[in-house]
Amino acid sequence: MLDAAKLAIAIKSTIFLSFFVLLFIYFYYRYFWDNPGARDLFKIFIPSFGFIVLVKFLIGLFYKDYIQELFFFYAIPSPKAMSLIWPLIALLTFFGFLYYRRKIEALSKNKFLLILFLIFFALALGVAGIREGAKSIADPFTRTFWEYSGNMGLVRTVKDFLHNYISLIPRLAEHSTTHPPGYTLVLYFVYKYFKAGFFGMSLWVVFIAGLTLWPLYFLWRYFLEEIEVKRALEIFIFVPSVVMMTATSMEGVFMFLVWCAIALVFIGWQKNIWLAGLGGLAAAMALLTNFLFLLLAPFFLFLAWHVTQKAVAVGRSKALLRVFISLALFFLFFFSLWQWSGYSIVDNFFAALAANQGAVRSNFESIPVYFLYIFMNIVNFLIYLGLPLFFVFLKGLPATFKNGNLLFKSGLWILLFFLAVGVFQANVERLWLFIVPFFMVFKNKLFNEECRPLFHPFLSLMLFQIVVTQILFYTFF
Repeated sequence: MLDAAKLAIAIKSTIFLSFFVLLFIYFYYRYFWDNPGARDLFKIFIPSFGFIVLVKFLIGLFYKDYIQELFFFYAIPSPKAMSLIWPLIALLTFFGFLYYRRKIEALSKNKFLLILFLIFFALALGVAGIREGAKSIADPFTRTFWEYSGNMGLVRTVKDFLHNYISLIPRLAEHSTTHPPGYTLVLYFVYKYFKAGFFGMSLWVVFIAGLTLWPLYFLWRYFLEEIEVKRALEIFIFVPSVVMMTATSMEGVFMFLVWCAIALVFIGWQKNIWLAGLGGLAAAMALLTNFLFLLLAPFFLFLAWHVTQKAVAVGRSKALLRVFISLALFFLFFFSLWQWSGYSIVDNFFAALAANQGAVRSNFESIPVYFLYIFMNIVNFLIYLGLPLFFVFLKGLPATFKNGNLLFKSGLWILLFFLAVGVFQANVERLWLFIVPFFMVFKNKLFNEECRPLFHPFLSLMLFQIVVTQILFYTFF
């Protein structure tokens, strides 16, 4: 009976998907087909995406295992589209943005960022609700055995929770055992002070993730022209991993804190001691939410070297002072936390490392396994970066490398470093969400006025990938 019910849902969802695909093709043909660049992008994207979907379905149907579920991206074939309202919200948001985009670009920075934030908020929730409406938006937070929401009953007071955090690890939700307490505390604050249930928690996570637009804007202005910054942000809010993972996982919160830290220290180390101090605190809060932040330590060391080397001799001592202030406040944050509650981030790290080793097999158990995960990691990441964006990037590859700026080139090195260290076993569309912004900041032809006609079809194909993926696959989050 259950299989019959699932089959009925799959058939109805497939009909809905077919209608969406036909409508999209008609829309694309009517409005974009006269553009040679749009035609070329469509002709390379559709077969590529279709091939990935077909292979993913064949693997999911005939080879059921952990690695198979991770292959191409972390999901299992499960066609489902039970809601009409939420996808309508996503589509109306998208078409409204396309219609008013030029006017939105012309707005002042604060109005532009606010409108872009609202568009992202509506789009992320609309996409998350495609499968089962509000239920699918709240779904990840209802899985209290696995997710951080399951820790709410363990938090009597923040001080008490931090004091006992390491001893509580055997009782924590599974995903908490390898992380510091930051994610749980974020959910606890919105639960306690805003009475947020599972659905409300998702709303707040999307809200916090959307705030990332502000640090990105002020940081990217150092590397791109104003109009290029705005268009990079417009692309960013349509990146599949950004849209699909922020409403249904806590990584959007981590992304916000990481880029607050990067923006504040980069700007602060150059000219403002107060911003440098805030950057140190933001970095500490990022580490309190996720130990992955430690892997960015080489990048921050490089930034410190870059800023101090770039400073003129008379200003080098001031730059070093600002770097020192960031480091001092970073360590002071954790020292104060330890003095106040007895919580040790160092002890937590080793406890989390032990928990991870007990739950996950090593990537280094054999050479084939190591290289298999390297392949899966890069494929997972690039697919969820957006196939249209990847194709645009490939087409301009020589110019991209030649004109690449500090952030973009740093992103490439970080990506290679993450691939080499052997601590990731696919699932990186979510885990590497915080490095996506590195790959938005490059001299892209989409930013140029003469390529304006390509921008709308490009974004349309990004949305098409998001919607089709959301309907056809259950992504676990």
